[in-house]
Amino acid sequence: KNIHDLKGKKVAFGDFGSTSYHLAPMQLVKEGGLDPKTDIQPINISKHVGWESLKRKNVDALGLKHDMFLSLREKEEHPEMFRVIARGPDLPNDVLVAGNHVSEDVRKRVVAGFETRGEELMQAMLQGVRNAKYKDMRFTSDVADADYDYVRQLYVTLGYPEFAEKMAG
Repeated sequence: KNIHDLKGKKVAFGDFGSTSYHLAPMQLVKEGGLDPKTDIQPINISKHVGWESLKRKNVDALGLKHDMFLSLREKEEHPEMFRVIARGPDLPNDVLVAGNHVSEDVRKRVVAGFETRGEELMQAMLQGVRNAKYKDMRFTSDVADADYDYVRQLYVTLGYPEFAEKMAG
């Protein structure tokens, strides 16, 4: 199977607007030669419900982060029944963005806070079960605007070019 085999089929995606569970998988559909808005039947549901739907053949494919796919597949009795038909590039880090109305001094202090107290912030973030997924995350201020060009393309693919515009400043 490949992406083109999904024409007219039901494809499950995660939360609407999620970069890794919705936007990037939709981009893969486009890169595979299909129009993700007209050539497939997209369904936005929880990734876990999507996995169960795939197992029950209620959907024909499921868009997931690669590590989530591997995690879900390894729990199956017959993991060989599930395979990747397309994989995109690794996505860049999430960012914290300040508006132009925030002074340069405040921006510098926020960056300095993350750089000098990042480990303490991480420990505070890791409280509770839901945030355990961030245990390997690190704060960095080494961010290049060009790293986000692929993400901008995802928004264009879905018909939201206004979210792809580079911000001034």
